[in-house]
Amino acid sequence: MLGLLLMGSYVLINIKNTYLKHILFILIFYISLTTGHDSLYLSLGLVYFSYWFLKANKSQRIILTVSLLAVGVCVFAFVPTFTDVNMKWRFLFWKDSLSKVIDNYLIFGDGFGIQYASDETVSKLNELFSWPISGPQIVGDGKYLCAPHNSFISMILHIGILSIFLLIYPLKTLFTNKKLLKDNEVLFLFLNLLGIAIFCSFNVILELPHSSSLFWIVYFGLVFKLNDNKYQNEF
Repeated sequence: MLGLLLMGSYVLINIKNTYLKHILFILIFYISLTTGHDSLYLSLGLVYFSYWFLKANKSQRIILTVSLLAVGVCVFAFVPTFTDVNMKWRFLFWKDSLSKVIDNYLIFGDGFGIQYASDETVSKLNELFSWPISGPQIVGDGKYLCAPHNSFISMILHIGILSIFLLIYPLKTLFTNKKLLKDNEVLFLFLNLLGIAIFCSFNVILELPHSSSLFWIVYFGLVFKLNDNKYQNEF
């Protein structure tokens, strides 16, 4: 699934023919619909929007932003899976996790090997998937293994808000020198990272070595590219 995000970014950046670019991206988007992960085609859609937004002028960006908001409203209004029991499960879990973070003043994490959700929240989560709705139940040691399905909330829960700051800080050059995004290599890595980050916001990705590997390859590839002194001097 992460490979589809990579391919989507590659098509947008490297395919010069506009018609072929759209055809291939639509094909990748269609494949994403068959995976059963709404967060995947949501990530692809936002990658597509970000690409054209960065390429657009001021008036075009206004039109794109209004269009994105309209599509967002339609998705939540007419696509049941964005408001179903799975999403309610996530929101309930996220609320409990963020409550713990706030209790720690955002600075301190709870460490590792912790019970992710309180017993009260675990009971509520299990009730969402109780009969006749079949689904995952958090029981026994599962309280220590079932993360809130948002890798960044998991990071904050474990080691505090500083972890997110340290994650974003090496990318600061992108915000101070927007000309960097005119380079196709930087734009490719940025769109990749953006898509994977959105996907990580709805799934357990960075918690697992086999699924996090692509994220870190793209992340450090972009960081090293941005910190190349010779490359920076070109802009």
